Amino acid sequence: MLKKQIALEGVEIIAPIGFYEVERIQKNTFLIDVTIEESWIENRDHDDMINTLNYEKVYHIIVMEMQVECKLMEDVAHRILTGILNLKAPILNIELSIRKKNPPLDGKVMFSKVSLHWSKD
Repeated sequence: MLKKQIALEGVEIIAPIGFYEVERIQKNTFLIDVTIEESWIENRDHDDMINTLNYEKVYHIIVMEMQVECKLMEDVAHRILTGILNLKAPILNIELSIRKKNPPLDGKVMFSKVSLHWSKD
């Protein structure tokens, strides 16, 4: 089976997400990566947007969900994943990761990260 992947990498968003109230007030910088795998259907016109997943719609889901204040990256990751699945595309797999720049820890840490993997199986 031939498959195709559509991805957005390094989507940078400043958002009110963090366990501590000060993080939600001051906001944090996040990087989001999403890879979506679909079946390649031979008898389709592959130069027509109607026959593929529009990653502009995926981008808007990411932006919209990242603006909802919450404490945990797991929550927003699940909302993004659900939004992508609601596009009703023939999706086989989704890999989604959210990284927070400079998490508030007692040492130098570049990122904290949450990843979700969804599979049709």
